[in-house]
Amino acid sequence: MPVSTEGCVFNSEVFHSSVLVRTCRNRLRVSFYVFMKRQGSGGGAPVVTPIGSRDVYVGFCHIKQSSSYRSSCAQRIAQNLSSLGVPEDKQPSVLEKIFELVDVSVSPDQAILVSMWFYNHVPVDVQLSPPIARFVPATRSSIVGLLQVRVDSGLIIQTPSCVICDEDFADQLMITRMPCAHHYHTHCIVRWLEINHMCPLCRFPMPTVEAAEP
Repeated sequence: MPVSTEGCVFNSEVFHSSVLVRTCRNRLRVSFYVFMKRQGSGGGAPVVTPIGSRDVYVGFCHIKQSSSYRSSCAQRIAQNLSSLGVPEDKQPSVLEKIFELVDVSVSPDQAILVSMWFYNHVPVDVQLSPPIARFVPATRSSIVGLLQVRVDSGLIIQTPSCVICDEDFADQLMITRMPCAHHYHTHCIVRWLEINHMCPLCRFPMPTVEAAEP
């Protein structure tokens, strides 16, 4: 059932991913995440539930050099924003923030993340509402430190595919292993951990606070 956003305050934040992930064919990933925030019961911390997410890939050099390609990308992004429930009158500011980052980007390997949320000031009644997930990203150092392993026949028999994208590992030379020993495509698990610090399969928690430097 779609989440009602009537009467909600919309806000957005656009930033570069803290982790570099090599993409094919010199493409830049723009990832969109939409959430609903509601005031916690009894004045507690806001409760967050995801509404939707989507990835758009654009040609890195083309979007920086070609005004016509840039315009077509803007239209494609706007269509994706609409499908995620972002009001048309809010889309220009989101697009402006995205292209400001595109202009200063130096590599297609550093994705652009677009976090958008609707804030509902009506308190959540925890006795009547179903449980709502609270998403906390993993630390940058823990994501960067994930182990890269080479795919072999034994691993494929044990784990034939990535549960995030449901695509096989057969044609992948290197994939990422979590500390809990579950395997994923590198770009899939990095994208996941940028939003949620728990393993998709077993909910193993990755660090959420950077260790203090000595």
